[in-house]
Amino acid sequence: MAFIEWSEGLEIGVDAMDTEHRALVDSINQLEASLDSGEERSRTIQMVARVAREAKAHFASEEAAMANAKYPGAALHALKHQHMAAQILAFLTRYSRDTSALNGHMLKFLSDSLTHHIRNEDAIFGRWAQERAKL
Repeated sequence: MAFIEWSEGLEIGVDAMDTEHRALVDSINQLEASLDSGEERSRTIQMVARVAREAKAHFASEEAAMANAKYPGAALHALKHQHMAAQILAFLTRYSRDTSALNGHMLKFLSDSLTHHIRNEDAIFGRWAQERAKL
C-alpha cells in the first residue's frame, strides 16, 4: 500500500497540474519505501533532493500558469509555495546531517502538507480555472 494513495480527491481539474501532483506523490511514496526498506543513506538523500527539485519545478510551473491566467490569488499562492519549499529544504538539510532526522513523523508532515495544499489551495485555482473556461 502506498504512503499517499492517489485519488480523484487530489485532482484539481487542470491536467498539467494534476500530472505534476501525481509525480510528486509518487516521489514521496518512493522516498517512504526507501526509508522503510532501509536503503543506503546516500540513496535516500538523493530521493529527498529529488522531491525538493520536483516540488520547486512544480511550484514554478504552477505559479507561471496562475500568472498567465491572471489568477487573483497568485501572489498569496506563491507565498505558500515558498513556505512549503523552505520546509522541504529544511528536511533535506537536517537529513543530510542526521540520518535519524527524516522519519515517519516528518514524512507524514510532508505528505499532509502536500495533500492539504492540493485539496485546499490548488483546488481553489482549479475551480476558478474551470469557471473561466466556461465563459
